Amino acid sequence: MLLDPLVIVRTVHFAACTVALGTLVLALLERTGVAMERRLRQLALSALAVAGLSGALWLGLIARNILDVPLAGVFDDGGLASVALDTRFGRIACLRLVLVVTAAGLLLWAGRWPAFAATTALMASIAWTGHAGAGTGWTGLLHLASDVVHLVAAGIWLGALPALASLLLWSRSDPARGALGAVVTRRFGTIALAAVATLLASGIVNTAVLVGWPADPLATTYAQALAVKIGLFAAMLVLAAIITMYIVLGVLYESTIHPITILSTLPSAGVGALLALLVAGLDLDIIAIIGIILLIGIVKKNAIMMIDFALDAQREEGMNARDAIYQACLLRFRPILMTTLA
Repeated sequence: MLLDPLVIVRTVHFAACTVALGTLVLALLERTGVAMERRLRQLALSALAVAGLSGALWLGLIARNILDVPLAGVFDDGGLASVALDTRFGRIACLRLVLVVTAAGLLLWAGRWPAFAATTALMASIAWTGHAGAGTGWTGLLHLASDVVHLVAAGIWLGALPALASLLLWSRSDPARGALGAVVTRRFGTIALAAVATLLASGIVNTAVLVGWPADPLATTYAQALAVKIGLFAAMLVLAAIITMYIVLGVLYESTIHPITILSTLPSAGVGALLALLVAGLDLDIIAIIGIILLIGIVKKNAIMMIDFALDAQREEGMNARDAIYQACLLRFRPILMTTLA
């Protein structure tokens, strides 16, 4: 049940560990902003505090289920201590609580890198509490390693999003803060793209280990849920690529509008390519996918050529936006046609 206290506590615990790791990733990406570093440190410490409390409550709820007593009764007759020391989950939970305290202490007194290492270990140790931790042999080791990579990649990307949103809101009030926020965002864009790709790859490995490759890969409900998860990660990969392009173009043009103008040409290119395949009766195979990617790159390049020319016309000749882009279309048509056909 989704409203089961154990499910809620586990969700809160996973989210807190994820935010702690992602926040420290952003803290490592910024190198000069003292105020920003302090803000990120406070967020990471808050997330670690929530992770510690929810982790302890998670252990208490597991002990309640094992001992079949009310939550307040787990402390009677050393019941909680017995579960914590004599069960595999209890020992892992105790180790994870130690990692929470260690990460917080290192963040306060030793710096970001040691705290990042401890928080990464905290995030990775979640793998031992699920299916991956119960595997045996080489298959079990592969599943465990894949799950560790999966969890760390999720923490790096998803966990950094709240901190990134906070950072961008904080940087709006000051140009110097804005420049620092732009640098951090640009660096994070590349890491996010790699993290989402890692999530997709490790998710496929986990699916293969748990479900295998049956004749009908969607025969079971669990396999269908995993397929949906992989589809979501693929969508996240596309989203991360778009965000990265937006950030790079935004830094290049020092504008939040012009990148949208350029990226707005891409959906029509993709739809047109799919319609062309449909009309020609061709399959969407690997060659077609490569062609669509090349088409998107060409369309983006053409849009950049026109926007560059239009901006120069606005600055140097004082044209309005409509006349500038009209002249850009006229004068850039031949080079665009030549490079496209080549």
